[in-house]
Amino acid sequence: MRCKPLFILWLATFALPLFSCKPGIGGGSTFHDPDKDVHVAGSKVVVTQEFAIWGSGSKRASRRFSDIFLIVSLNGADPQQVLFVLVSEDPDGRARMQATFDVGKGDVELKYTFEHSLDGVKNRVGAERARGDLRPFVLLIGKEERDRSK
Repeated sequence: MRCKPLFILWLATFALPLFSCKPGIGGGSTFHDPDKDVHVAGSKVVVTQEFAIWGSGSKRASRRFSDIFLIVSLNGADPQQVLFVLVSEDPDGRARMQATFDVGKGDVELKYTFEHSLDGVKNRVGAERARGDLRPFVLLIGKEERDRSK
């Protein structure tokens, strides 16, 4: 009879946690390089973001990532949300999405961050985290960039 409490202790410690793991464990990441992924065309700016997933669950990034927004502030104005649109998706779990918005004329200081949900968990992505605060990406768009894009 002494074996029964030890068996229950072993079962609770090792076996139950092993079998209670949820299927669908996996992860995802985002890739963004402002030098390559931000394009200025006249008064329009196109921002590209790449998403990747791995592990179990859906093999399509467009199904696991949702609520994907670009949060943009022009010249210090109140931030606005710009929705991303799916551009391409590979069978290996990568997707490229783009957001397009108008910056008007003249010199513009563009600050932006990304918001998305991966498997229902909200995330924010910026240039870096400092003291717990998310710092945005910052770009200065002037006449030279617009002239080069024509």
